[in-house]
Amino acid sequence: MKKRQAKGRRERRGGEAGARGLARGVEAEEAEQLDADEAESTCSLAAPTGCASFHMRNGAATVHRVYGFPCDYCGPTVNTRTVRFLERAERLRRATFYVIDEFSMVGRQLLGKIVFRANEILKGENGAPFPDKDVILSGDPKQAQPVLDEPMYKNGAYTG
Repeated sequence: MKKRQAKGRRERRGGEAGARGLARGVEAEEAEQLDADEAESTCSLAAPTGCASFHMRNGAATVHRVYGFPCDYCGPTVNTRTVRFLERAERLRRATFYVIDEFSMVGRQLLGKIVFRANEILKGENGAPFPDKDVILSGDPKQAQPVLDEPMYKNGAYTG
C-alpha cells in the first residue's frame, strides 16, 4: 500500500476499500507514533463471522472472541480472575479504537452483547460502554442481514 503526504493528512493509494483498508491505514498511522509492542494493541478488530475477520487480517477475530461471549449466552463473567479474561480485558482497555466490520450482520442482540461486555470490562464512569474510545462500524447496510436477530435499524416510522 503506497501512501503519500497531502495537505497535512494521509491519503491511501492503491489500497483496499472498506474497513480492511481503513483499519490498516489507521493502524499504520498510529504505529508510526508507537513502538512495536504498543502498535499491536491500539486497535481492536472484529467481525461477526470468521471469514470476514480473516479478510481483515492484522489480528482480527470474531466479535464473540474479541469480546468474550459464547454464541448462545451473554451474562456476567463468572470468574474474572482467569488468565483468559484478564488478557482479554487488558487488550480491550489498551485499545484506543474498536472496528467492527460487516455491521449489517450485527443484529440488536449481538450489539447488546457487545455493549454489555464493554460495560463489564471498561466500566465507564458516566455509563458509556466505550469511555473515551472510538468505535467504527463499517460495511454496507444493504448486504447480508443478521441471522436469527433483528437488524440494528428498521425502515419506517417508530411504532414504539
